[in-house]
Amino acid sequence: MIEPLSIGAHTIRSRGGHAGYSDTVDATYRVTVVARPKLSIRPLSGTNLIEVSWPSTGGFTLKQADNLGDAATWTAASVVSTSLANGIQFATVTNAPKQRFFRLSQP
Repeated sequence: MIEPLSIGAHTIRSRGGHAGYSDTVDATYRVTVVARPKLSIRPLSGTNLIEVSWPSTGGFTLKQADNLGDAATWTAASVVSTSLANGIQFATVTNAPKQRFFRLSQP
């Protein structure tokens, strides 16, 4: 096991074998750890819409769930429109009649 990795690029090397055998296995993994951008959420007054925004970072998709915890089912957010301005990604989503939670996810 390894300690949690800091943000940035890392190279992890592993070597192993089995006593009694002359073969060894060498593996090198290159991993890049990125910080998940922080979401900002605000209601759009006079509508049933919410604006969700975050610093634009490639590879993230907006997900939604109606509850948190082990029973949470995260699905693609019901996005009405998107835009990008000054390095900030904006997504307008419909406001559910009950509580809704959002997160950014990478495939």
